[in-house]
Amino acid sequence: MKLAVTYAKTGLARFISHRDLIRVIFRALSRARIPVEFSRGFNPHPRVEFCPPLGVGMEGWAEEFEARLKEALEPGAASELLNRFFPAGIRAHSALLREQDEPGLSRRLKGVRYLLRPGSLLLPSEEDLARFMARSEYPFTRLTAAGEKRLDLRRGLLRAVREQDGLGLDFDLSSGGRPRLVLAALCGKDEEELAGVPITRTGFIPEKTGVFTRNSPARKRK
Repeated sequence: MKLAVTYAKTGLARFISHRDLIRVIFRALSRARIPVEFSRGFNPHPRVEFCPPLGVGMEGWAEEFEARLKEALEPGAASELLNRFFPAGIRAHSALLREQDEPGLSRRLKGVRYLLRPGSLLLPSEEDLARFMARSEYPFTRLTAAGEKRLDLRRGLLRAVREQDGLGLDFDLSSGGRPRLVLAALCGKDEEELAGVPITRTGFIPEKTGVFTRNSPARKRK
């Protein structure tokens, strides 16, 4: 049996790195006395699978992890227990049980949904969006420590829609896509120009079902 937990990472917690986040979650699981299964060998560790790493400084409204259990438990109670030991800015929304043989997170997730809300001045127009989406490809060469890396930014963009108020852009990328790089192409800017623009990861796209997202409490109050 696996315990699948959906949680938010907001506020100052967005500056916690993925490696430190793993430690935080392991510690919360231990203090909440969740019966997590451990690996075998000389260095046993909790058998927990995480969703793709979130960029440091980026909020996530529907992050996920799955922990293999030694025994079944009531998922709602587990969610409440974890929230007692999570630091400020990390809070479990929900939890459910999955069968052990169900595909893990890395196999279930097809893409990622993001929200950009910098204001209308930095957003691509409807016409620019339509032109970009109509392209068959958008070749881009990125310089890395290993040399040049060629990318097709159009191939990774699954959907892009301006919000009704005109102040935000809701967009989906395939797994592994770089949101800031794709946004730079959409807006006709360099990636560095968008370094301080807030981007939020709002959810994931399962492989065989529709998109699921969860709003953050902060957004509901707006």
